[in-house]
Amino acid sequence: MYAHLIPAPVLLSEKTASSLIRPSRAVLSGLYPGQTAVDTLGCDEPEEFEPLLNLIGSITELAYVLGIGLGVLSLLFAGLVMIWGSEETKRRVKKRVQNVLLGIVLILLANSIVVFLVRSMDVCQGGL
Repeated sequence: MYAHLIPAPVLLSEKTASSLIRPSRAVLSGLYPGQTAVDTLGCDEPEEFEPLLNLIGSITELAYVLGIGLGVLSLLFAGLVMIWGSEETKRRVKKRVQNVLLGIVLILLANSIVVFLVRSMDVCQGGL
């Protein structure tokens, strides 16, 4: 009776399906934590700064992993409090969840924000 409402299955080739699942490099260029702004912008850094930039890249990646990990743990804890907590604690936890989600978004977008600011100031092209 309602068979006409069910859409026909769409058959995709393996190549098309894999391209739909895998995000493009352009989308992820500002989100990859291990990629520093220097790599993204294509700036020419002096060779003597390479160890320092590698150290900063390692610290950045560690902070990224720790920040996302702490955010996920905090969301897990907040979910448990939402299930078993009183009404007063649920109100406080809602604010905490908002703050944690904002923090996770900022962590994910940090490299993109830095790249945007550096490009807008033309630092790599000799500005400033």
